[in-house]
Amino acid sequence: MRKVLQKIQFEVHLADHCNLNCQMCDHFSPIAKKSFLSPTSYESDLMRLGDIFDHQATYIRLLGGEPLLHPCVSQFFSITRTYFPHCPLELYTNGLLLPIQLEDFWDACQTFSVKIMVTKYPVNFDYSAIENLAQKHRVELIYTSQKEEPVKTSWHLPLDVSGGQ
Repeated sequence: MRKVLQKIQFEVHLADHCNLNCQMCDHFSPIAKKSFLSPTSYESDLMRLGDIFDHQATYIRLLGGEPLLHPCVSQFFSITRTYFPHCPLELYTNGLLLPIQLEDFWDACQTFSVKIMVTKYPVNFDYSAIENLAQKHRVELIYTSQKEEPVKTSWHLPLDVSGGQ
């Protein structure tokens, strides 16, 4: 009898650095050196994880920093689908670089069923333009916050050395 394993779920940073400089970044991207995940390393890891977890995953999230800074971002979609063909695949981005993505990127998103998950930041940016791009290319685009005001806010909570908080 074959043992049934729990499905895996994981997030992978394609780039540690970012095109924004948010003071409260919980990924520490403003202080990260420019670095990119190697597609070869990623493929090696996914090959092994696919074997261990019978190519089943609850989800796989590609993020950063800003993953659209990676010059080979679309290559990660193909690699992921090779080893996890049916799991939800999500690309988390601030969306600011979506308007300059080439047709190959959009084709890969559509071909490999990549959901683009956008966090809105309080910057001067035409979010309707990326909605139109995604719709044009038949790619699902979802904002990470569905509240009334879906713009990311930062909180400054100073350290309470007395331990009162």
